[in-house]
Amino acid sequence: MKTFSLLFLSIILFAVSVNAQSAKKFYKTAATFQESGKYQDAIDNYTKALDMDPTYVKAYIARAESSIKLNKFEDALVDYERASTLEPKEEEYAYKTAEYAFMLKKYEMTIKFADKALVNDKKMLDAHHLKIRSLYHIDKLDEALEAASKAVDIKKTYQTYYDKSEILYAKKEYKQAQDYYQMAIGEDVKNIDGYIGIANAYYHQNLFDQSISAANSALGIDQRCKDAYWIRSLAYFKKVDYLSAINDLSQIIVLYPKADYIKDVYFKRGDAYFDFKQHINAINDYTSVIDIDKDYYQAYFNRAASYEAIHSNDKAIADYEKLDGFNLTDATAIAMLADAHKRLFELKREIDKPVLVLTSPTVTDDKQIQVIKGSELQKIVGQVDDISAIKTFTINGVDVVFDSTSKKNEFIIEIPVKDITEIKFVASDIYDNVRTGIFPIQWTEIGKPSIYLVTPVASDDGQIYLESDDPSLYIEGTIADDSRIAKIMIDSVYASYIPSTLNPSFAATISIVNKKIITIEVEDIFGNKTIKQYMLNREGAAIAADNPMGKTWVIFIENSKYETFASLGGPTKDISMMKSALSKYNINNVIHKRNMSKSQMEKFFSIELRDMIIKNHVNSIIVWYAGHGKFLNNTGYWVPVDGKTDDEFTYYNISALKAAMQGYSSVVTHTLVITDACESGPSFYQAMRSDITQRDCSDWKATKFKSSQVFSSAGNELASDNSQFTKTFANSLIHNPNSCIDIESIVMQVKKAVSKNKQQEPQFGKIDGLADENGTFFFIRK
Repeated sequence: MKTFSLLFLSIILFAVSVNAQSAKKFYKTAATFQESGKYQDAIDNYTKALDMDPTYVKAYIARAESSIKLNKFEDALVDYERASTLEPKEEEYAYKTAEYAFMLKKYEMTIKFADKALVNDKKMLDAHHLKIRSLYHIDKLDEALEAASKAVDIKKTYQTYYDKSEILYAKKEYKQAQDYYQMAIGEDVKNIDGYIGIANAYYHQNLFDQSISAANSALGIDQRCKDAYWIRSLAYFKKVDYLSAINDLSQIIVLYPKADYIKDVYFKRGDAYFDFKQHINAINDYTSVIDIDKDYYQAYFNRAASYEAIHSNDKAIADYEKLDGFNLTDATAIAMLADAHKRLFELKREIDKPVLVLTSPTVTDDKQIQVIKGSELQKIVGQVDDISAIKTFTINGVDVVFDSTSKKNEFIIEIPVKDITEIKFVASDIYDNVRTGIFPIQWTEIGKPSIYLVTPVASDDGQIYLESDDPSLYIEGTIADDSRIAKIMIDSVYASYIPSTLNPSFAATISIVNKKIITIEVEDIFGNKTIKQYMLNREGAAIAADNPMGKTWVIFIENSKYETFASLGGPTKDISMMKSALSKYNINNVIHKRNMSKSQMEKFFSIELRDMIIKNHVNSIIVWYAGHGKFLNNTGYWVPVDGKTDDEFTYYNISALKAAMQGYSSVVTHTLVITDACESGPSFYQAMRSDITQRDCSDWKATKFKSSQVFSSAGNELASDNSQFTKTFANSLIHNPNSCIDIESIVMQVKKAVSKNKQQEPQFGKIDGLADENGTFFFIRK
């Protein structure tokens, strides 16, 4: 057993020896790489050596040195820490650890290893220095001062005096700091930092001339010393020597234009320009600061003040308002923001009174508010315009709350109006500009205007029948309303009317090209509005294109079944014959009335036929009467089926027919009355044509000019059942070879046929009392 143990121990010792030899081999290789500047290769081989021997301290130190060459300071720190741990009594390893911990701003670690180094060497000033600076950085100034005093006690050097002066300066003990800076300078008159430190200490004691002198000393050592220019510029600034301050700050900008701190230099120079009353230059410098750092909120505040100084108030306001976009939390910044709000308030001060804009109800030109009669509540809608915020707004003493979703101070409120005569508005803005508006109430009506067309005539269902393809349409009409009319528009065209007149007439000419509808809009002075649309019916224009007579209707009155007169079979046969003959011609509608009483005839001609003709815009009509007729006391009559043989009053007076026709003569161009009745007398042809001549269809005057004609069988005998009059009339139409035939040609053929049968000659002429412009009636073939 004892022999086995010795053997095992021998093996272990052998292995360790072998590893040690291998580790040294890698170390030597690494050292060669390090000497030739191949630091990564050196690191790799030092690592291999350490893998073989993790306690190889020299390898840690050497690897740390190679890592430093490659700026791998974290790796170097780890290696120095391991070396210090393996050899805790080696103060240099502890110091190196502290040194690189300080470089990496690991101040607590720096303090730890600086103390470790000082355990082994209490007088190691470099370790004291690292500890002092680390305590300073973590704001343990009392401990830092204590450490600095110990260092000075150990040895009075430039560095120990300087360290203590820096801590005293940080503790704002400027007089003592000044003294120790002076001691430091006494140890090394060429070290510029001492002069900068003492210049700062003098500055904070308001010893500005001494501060400038110390800065001059620093610049005597280094003319490019930015810290010397900076502290000297601050001292000049305090001495109100703005030009000298500006020169020093400009020197920094010229020497170090890309420095990280350059925005602060521009900012300070901007302040100097501001106090020097050179506001344009100040604005330029503050703008340079903002260009470098958009979040430098102090530059916006100071630039705004510069803009304000040169009365560029809009730009000042813009800069002050930008401060609200920063999340300012520290007390100084919050105070600055509050000051900015005060400046904004004053910059925006104005003297204009708020303006009240009412959108509802209507306000008249004489400043009266229109309220519907009988209302107890009135909704008021509007807004208060003001470039400033509105502080208070009341209507009849009631506070009004603005719409929170609107940026225009819009409001909607209902107020009681019963038993009041006026509405009072009072608006005040934040500058106490007050607008008071008192509006008397004008009680109004709510009836809508009524529209009546005179020209062209519109049907009950709102249709306007066009007789031609003219591109424009003249419209004339009247308006009925209890109030004056404010506006009449026809398809965006303002109609002509007299605004001061109640129920005015209006007129306008509008384009109807490619239109199917026209719209008439009428509004009265109280806002009551009527919008009416009319359909444009071009059927008449289309008919006129094929038929120069336009829309043509035929009305047959067939009286045959009499109560006291002899009944007739002829009218039924005659009208059937005429319908057949007319079927080949352009007839748009046939109305066939049978066995009409007197009251029916009166109502039909005076009302029913009139309304149909007007509504349908009929251009040409034929009225054909077949039945008994009478001529008594020089007056012609048509005999209704209820007419009595001995009672003239029961007959239909043909003069009543003429009167009825006058009701629609303005619409109709051509009227032709044909009466196949005996004893109708000459009442329809009192103005006879002395000679009858044929007319030509191509004569546009004959179709476009009015005609009012009558053609009567005019016999003195009672009607018969075999009418040569009707037979010849129908045959003339049936056998006509031409595209049209005029009534004159038919009259001549009928007269010729009747005279052969030795019957009384039919009579043809104008209808007395109806307009006739020497036109005539044509039958146009399909």
